[in-house]
Amino acid sequence: MRKVSACLVGLLFLVALKLMAAEISIDENSFEESFSHTVQVSGNFYVGLQMASDDNIEQLVVLFPEGSTGMLCIAISSIDGRYKAKIEQEISSPISGWTQVLFDSAHQGELNKYIANELAVLARVGGSCTKSGARSILSSWYQRVSNDQEMVLLLRSDARKDTVVIDGHDGSFKCKKFKNSYKVTYDKYCPLKGIDITQVPILEVQRKNLQDVPDEKIELAYQ
Repeated sequence: MRKVSACLVGLLFLVALKLMAAEISIDENSFEESFSHTVQVSGNFYVGLQMASDDNIEQLVVLFPEGSTGMLCIAISSIDGRYKAKIEQEISSPISGWTQVLFDSAHQGELNKYIANELAVLARVGGSCTKSGARSILSSWYQRVSNDQEMVLLLRSDARKDTVVIDGHDGSFKCKKFKNSYKVTYDKYCPLKGIDITQVPILEVQRKNLQDVPDEKIELAYQ
Protein backbone atom coordinates (compact mmCIF):
# COMPACT_ATOMS: atom_id res chain seq x y z
CA MET A 1 0.00 0.00 0.00
CA ARG A 2 1.06 3.56 -0.69
CA LYS A 3 2.42 5.47 2.30
CA VAL A 4 0.57 8.63 3.32
CA SER A 5 3.05 11.46 3.02
CA ALA A 6 2.93 14.38 5.44
CA CYS A 7 4.48 16.67 2.83
CA LEU A 8 1.26 16.50 0.80
CA VAL A 9 -0.69 18.25 3.54
CA GLY A 10 0.65 21.70 2.62
CA LEU A 11 -0.32 21.21 -1.01
CA LEU A 12 -3.81 20.13 0.04
CA PHE A 13 -4.46 23.38 1.87
CA LEU A 14 -2.86 25.62 -0.77
CA VAL A 15 -5.26 24.15 -3.31
CA ALA A 16 -8.07 24.49 -0.78
CA LEU A 17 -7.64 28.24 -0.48
CA LYS A 18 -7.91 28.70 -4.24
CA LEU A 19 -11.11 26.65 -4.47
CA MET A 20 -12.96 28.19 -1.53
CA ALA A 21 -15.01 30.46 -3.82
CA ALA A 22 -17.35 27.54 -4.71
CA GLU A 23 -20.60 27.31 -2.78
CA ILE A 24 -23.80 25.28 -2.48
CA SER A 25 -27.06 26.84 -1.32
CA ILE A 26 -29.17 24.35 0.59
CA ASP A 27 -32.85 24.25 -0.32
CA GLU A 28 -35.30 24.84 2.50
CA ASN A 29 -36.86 21.41 1.91
CA SER A 30 -33.43 19.73 2.18
CA PHE A 31 -32.70 21.11 5.66
CA GLU A 32 -34.05 20.11 9.08
CA GLU A 33 -32.92 21.36 12.48
CA SER A 34 -33.93 21.49 16.11
CA PHE A 35 -32.70 23.21 19.25
CA SER A 36 -33.92 22.26 22.69
CA HIS A 37 -32.98 23.20 26.22
CA THR A 38 -33.77 19.57 27.04
CA VAL A 39 -30.71 17.43 26.31
CA GLN A 40 -31.15 14.86 23.52
CA VAL A 41 -28.89 11.83 23.87
CA SER A 42 -27.43 10.33 20.68
CA GLY A 43 -26.35 6.73 20.28
CA ASN A 44 -24.11 7.11 17.22
CA PHE A 45 -20.45 6.09 17.50
CA TYR A 46 -19.01 8.22 14.69
CA VAL A 47 -20.23 11.83 14.70
CA GLY A 48 -17.73 13.91 12.74
CA LEU A 49 -14.50 14.42 10.77
CA GLN A 50 -13.44 18.05 10.69
CA MET A 51 -10.76 20.66 11.22
CA ALA A 52 -10.19 21.30 14.92
CA SER A 53 -10.43 24.70 16.58
CA ASP A 54 -11.24 26.34 19.90
CA ASP A 55 -12.61 29.43 18.14
CA ASN A 56 -16.30 30.17 17.60
CA ILE A 57 -17.78 28.83 14.39
CA GLU A 58 -18.04 30.82 11.16
CA GLN A 59 -19.19 29.27 7.85
CA LEU A 60 -19.51 25.55 7.17
CA VAL A 61 -17.32 24.26 4.32
CA VAL A 62 -16.69 20.71 3.09
CA LEU A 63 -13.90 19.18 0.99
CA PHE A 64 -15.41 17.40 -2.03
CA PRO A 65 -13.51 14.77 -4.04
CA GLU A 66 -12.86 15.64 -7.67
CA GLY A 67 -16.07 15.74 -9.74
CA SER A 68 -18.48 14.83 -6.92
CA THR A 69 -22.15 14.18 -7.74
CA GLY A 70 -25.00 12.35 -6.02
CA MET A 71 -26.35 13.06 -2.56
CA LEU A 72 -24.74 15.44 -0.06
CA CYS A 73 -25.59 14.14 3.41
CA ILE A 74 -24.67 16.21 6.48
CA ALA A 75 -25.52 15.63 10.13
CA ILE A 76 -24.62 18.37 12.64
CA SER A 77 -24.64 17.63 16.38
CA SER A 78 -23.71 19.83 19.34
CA ILE A 79 -21.66 18.19 22.06
CA ASP A 80 -24.27 19.08 24.70
CA GLY A 81 -27.06 17.33 22.77
CA ARG A 82 -29.19 20.44 22.31
CA TYR A 83 -28.74 21.17 18.60
CA LYS A 84 -29.31 18.73 15.74
CA ALA A 85 -29.45 19.41 12.01
CA LYS A 86 -29.70 17.31 8.86
CA ILE A 87 -28.98 18.23 5.25
CA GLU A 88 -29.87 15.90 2.37
CA GLN A 89 -29.50 17.51 -1.04
CA GLU A 90 -28.72 16.14 -4.47
CA ILE A 91 -25.68 17.48 -6.34
CA SER A 92 -26.64 17.60 -10.01
CA SER A 93 -23.47 19.24 -11.38
CA PRO A 94 -19.95 17.93 -10.59
CA ILE A 95 -18.18 19.85 -7.82
CA SER A 96 -14.64 19.63 -6.44
CA GLY A 97 -12.53 20.94 -3.56
CA TRP A 98 -13.45 23.09 -0.56
CA THR A 99 -16.99 24.41 -0.93
CA GLN A 100 -19.14 26.60 1.30
CA VAL A 101 -22.42 25.05 2.40
CA LEU A 102 -24.96 27.86 2.80
CA PHE A 103 -28.04 27.22 4.92
CA ASP A 104 -30.41 29.44 6.88
CA SER A 105 -30.66 28.45 10.53
CA ALA A 106 -33.46 29.66 12.77
CA HIS A 107 -31.06 29.16 15.68
CA GLN A 108 -28.02 31.04 14.39
CA GLY A 109 -27.72 33.02 17.60
CA GLU A 110 -27.38 29.81 19.60
CA LEU A 111 -24.97 28.26 17.06
CA ASN A 112 -22.65 31.27 17.27
CA LYS A 113 -22.03 30.45 20.94
CA TYR A 114 -20.38 27.13 20.07
CA ILE A 115 -16.72 26.65 19.24
CA ALA A 116 -15.88 24.35 16.35
CA ASN A 117 -14.98 21.35 18.54
CA GLU A 118 -18.40 21.57 20.17
CA LEU A 119 -20.34 21.28 16.91
CA ALA A 120 -19.64 18.00 15.12
CA VAL A 121 -20.17 17.66 11.37
CA LEU A 122 -20.59 14.24 9.76
CA ALA A 123 -20.52 14.97 6.01
CA ARG A 124 -20.89 12.28 3.35
CA VAL A 125 -21.29 12.27 -0.42
CA GLY A 126 -22.26 9.71 -3.03
CA GLY A 127 -25.19 7.33 -2.66
CA SER A 128 -28.43 7.53 -0.72
CA CYS A 129 -28.30 9.18 2.70
CA THR A 130 -30.37 6.35 4.19
CA LYS A 131 -28.52 3.45 2.55
CA SER A 132 -24.90 2.42 2.07
CA GLY A 133 -22.90 4.14 -0.65
CA ALA A 134 -22.32 7.64 0.71
CA ARG A 135 -18.79 8.01 2.12
CA SER A 136 -17.30 10.51 4.52
CA ILE A 137 -15.62 13.79 3.58
CA LEU A 138 -13.76 16.40 5.62
CA SER A 139 -15.47 19.55 6.89
CA SER A 140 -14.53 22.80 8.62
CA TRP A 141 -16.34 25.70 10.29
CA TYR A 142 -13.93 28.21 8.72
CA GLN A 143 -13.66 29.46 5.15
CA ARG A 144 -9.88 29.82 5.37
CA VAL A 145 -8.29 26.46 6.11
CA SER A 146 -4.61 26.68 7.02
CA ASN A 147 -1.92 24.04 7.41
CA ASP A 148 -1.43 24.87 11.09
CA GLN A 149 -4.83 23.35 11.86
CA GLU A 150 -5.26 19.67 12.62
CA MET A 151 -8.04 17.28 11.76
CA VAL A 152 -10.07 15.49 14.40
CA LEU A 153 -12.30 12.46 14.34
CA LEU A 154 -15.17 12.91 16.82
CA LEU A 155 -16.61 9.86 18.59
CA ARG A 156 -19.05 8.75 21.25
CA SER A 157 -17.42 5.68 22.72
CA ASP A 158 -17.69 3.67 25.92
CA ALA A 159 -14.45 1.80 25.17
CA ARG A 160 -11.57 2.17 27.60
CA LYS A 161 -9.23 3.03 24.74
CA ASP A 162 -9.79 4.10 21.10
CA THR A 163 -6.96 4.35 18.58
CA VAL A 164 -7.11 5.37 14.89
CA VAL A 165 -5.01 3.32 12.46
CA ILE A 166 -4.43 4.17 8.79
CA ASP A 167 -3.19 1.49 6.42
CA GLY A 168 0.23 2.47 5.06
CA HIS A 169 0.90 5.02 7.79
CA ASP A 170 3.44 4.31 10.51
CA GLY A 171 2.11 4.49 14.04
CA SER A 172 -1.38 5.27 15.29
CA PHE A 173 -3.43 8.18 16.65
CA LYS A 174 -4.74 8.05 20.22
CA CYS A 175 -8.21 9.36 20.99
CA LYS A 176 -8.68 11.61 24.01
CA LYS A 177 -11.55 12.50 26.32
CA PHE A 178 -13.06 15.98 26.09
CA LYS A 179 -12.77 17.97 29.30
CA ASN A 180 -16.09 19.66 28.55
CA SER A 181 -18.55 18.73 31.31
CA TYR A 182 -21.50 18.51 28.91
CA LYS A 183 -20.33 15.53 26.83
CA VAL A 184 -23.66 14.12 25.70
CA THR A 185 -23.60 13.55 21.94
CA TYR A 186 -19.88 12.71 21.80
CA ASP A 187 -17.07 12.53 24.32
CA LYS A 188 -13.81 11.78 22.47
CA TYR A 189 -11.65 13.42 19.83
CA CYS A 190 -8.87 11.78 17.83
CA PRO A 191 -6.26 14.25 16.49
CA LEU A 192 -4.98 13.25 13.03
CA LYS A 193 -1.70 15.09 12.55
CA GLY A 194 0.44 15.14 9.39
CA ILE A 195 -2.15 13.39 7.23
CA ASP A 196 -3.27 14.16 3.69
CA ILE A 197 -6.84 12.93 4.09
CA THR A 198 -7.37 12.82 0.31
CA GLN A 199 -4.94 9.88 0.17
CA VAL A 200 -6.72 7.85 2.87
CA PRO A 201 -9.42 5.32 1.87
CA ILE A 202 -10.36 4.08 5.36
CA LEU A 203 -9.97 5.21 8.97
CA GLU A 204 -9.97 2.21 11.30
CA VAL A 205 -10.79 2.80 14.96
CA GLN A 206 -9.36 0.03 17.13
CA ARG A 207 -11.23 -0.22 20.42
CA LYS A 208 -10.15 -1.82 23.67
CA ASN A 209 -12.15 -2.53 26.78
CA LEU A 210 -12.36 -5.03 29.59
CA GLN A 211 -14.52 -7.07 27.24
CA ASP A 212 -14.26 -7.49 23.47
CA VAL A 213 -15.41 -4.40 21.56
CA PRO A 214 -15.66 -4.53 17.74
CA ASP A 215 -13.41 -2.19 15.77
CA GLU A 216 -15.01 0.41 13.52
CA LYS A 217 -14.09 1.26 9.91
CA ILE A 218 -14.97 4.63 8.39
CA GLU A 219 -14.83 4.74 4.59
CA LEU A 220 -13.75 8.01 3.00
CA ALA A 221 -14.76 9.28 -0.44
CA TYR A 222 -11.37 10.44 -1.73
CA GLN A 223 -10.03 7.13 -3.11
